[in-house]
Amino acid sequence: MKAIGRYGAPLAPDSNHFGIKQEGKKMQMRQSRSRLMALLLAGLMLFSSLAVLAGCADSEGDATATETGSGVQSGSSAEDETKAAPYTNLEKKKYNREFVVLGRGDMKTDFEAISTESKGSLLNELLVERNTVVAEDFGIQFVYFYENSYDEVNARVSQQALNSLDDYDVAMGHKYTVTTCLVNNQLTDLSTVDTLALTENWWDQGCRSSLTVNGKLFLMTGDVLPSSMLISACFAFNKRLMKELNKTEPYSLVREGKWTLDEFNAMTKDVTADVDGDGVIDYKKDRYGLSSWMMDVPFTMFYGAGGMFGSVTEDGTLEMSFEDEDVINRYEKIYRALIEQNAYFVTDLSQYETSFEMFAAGHALFYDTSLNKVRNFLADMSDDYGIVPVPKYDTNQKEYLSFVNGSTGFVMMVSTEKDPEYVGAILEAMARYNYENVSTKMFEIVTKLQSVRDQDSSEMVEYIIRNRVFDSAYFFDLAVSNVVLEQLKTGKPEISAQLTSAKKTSKTELRRILRTMSKKQK
Repeated sequence: MKAIGRYGAPLAPDSNHFGIKQEGKKMQMRQSRSRLMALLLAGLMLFSSLAVLAGCADSEGDATATETGSGVQSGSSAEDETKAAPYTNLEKKKYNREFVVLGRGDMKTDFEAISTESKGSLLNELLVERNTVVAEDFGIQFVYFYENSYDEVNARVSQQALNSLDDYDVAMGHKYTVTTCLVNNQLTDLSTVDTLALTENWWDQGCRSSLTVNGKLFLMTGDVLPSSMLISACFAFNKRLMKELNKTEPYSLVREGKWTLDEFNAMTKDVTADVDGDGVIDYKKDRYGLSSWMMDVPFTMFYGAGGMFGSVTEDGTLEMSFEDEDVINRYEKIYRALIEQNAYFVTDLSQYETSFEMFAAGHALFYDTSLNKVRNFLADMSDDYGIVPVPKYDTNQKEYLSFVNGSTGFVMMVSTEKDPEYVGAILEAMARYNYENVSTKMFEIVTKLQSVRDQDSSEMVEYIIRNRVFDSAYFFDLAVSNVVLEQLKTGKPEISAQLTSAKKTSKTELRRILRTMSKKQK
């Protein structure tokens, strides 16, 4: 499978309350804690949209790099106009009904503006305007229900599917939970919904190509969920430590296409040290070459280095598609970075916060992170920091690749949805509106807020967002996709035997998934 650039733009380095839907009855909604900061972060991903609006062309890489571009190119001026202003040129229809959204509270800001009073935030003003315009243009009223966990969201989805209910129009979830709904055949095949233009730029084409199996697509993301685009892996580095250790910031290596795992390992070699000389290397007092978290870094580095476990064939079949040698070679370099060079590698769930706390406190040269965490966890960091993409495997890899982890959001419809064309029409309108009216203004908003601390890092964000990796094996939760993680947790250098065992288990899982995705919708 090839990772697909969402917008296809060539880089220019210079440049809870549970309720049932009832007709005529006013819904009650639980208020959840405001997350304006996370929503503002959504701007980081959106300035790749500017490249599209500027008319940048698609580009294509090889199997170890990326295939960029999404949407159909057309020479028609009418079609070009529609693509440049997809919401303005969208036919509006009055529905005169509610649009009911189910999700977890932390995804609230993707759909619901924080307040009808903007409180001085341009972004929030845009969201208030978006909801007002879409509601008026389509004659709808947005209604929101938020649960405390994704397990609770799944329970509501299952309840609706099993009892042939029609309580929610759209649900929002992520990989770690929605696969349960999928394998139980409780979701609607979005590719059958004619009002969704899923091949267009406002929908994530990497997601579409990786998760369409047997011609069916049950989960989707894109401009409709701004926060999901921030789930793009990257590395942060401490500028003070770079200077103290007489190292060169890696920006030039990135631009020259030479930022590789070997370069990263050379830069972090011997950085981990017992600074205070007490005989124990402590994350609170001493220094590490890399700070990382087990649910991120094994995947971040493997997929960033062009690794892949699953793919969808031309005839739509999900399969495992990798050579053992390729996995082993990548594992060896990742093992060197994390284990041999004594990185701070957190494997205890209760210690998750220490992975970013110690970097923010100035105790690590690099930090494996993602764009959504940068603002949340590093905004108050005393030392200056920079941001770069994840290293390539070697210089033969043409593009930098950003892993999209399982916390990214998806939209889905329950299989018992009575009017999927209506739901599709509103989702399509939301995605188009964000693409046309919000995305084009995010660059100005975010740069004024200094979400990244230097111009170099602003440039690096383009590399990070350009090519997002969705691995079919990972998102369908095949055992093989976890083999790098599980073996790194043991601290052992060999992975061949574990890979063989995981492949056997994955074959059984594949048969089950393919049977499910071959079933007719209920």
